[in-house]
Amino acid sequence: MTRVQTASHHHHHHPD
Repeated sequence: MTRVQTASHHHHHHPD
């Protein structure tokens, strides 16, 4: 899934 870095980011997620 492609999830962009939101304002409320609590975990380091990168676009897959």
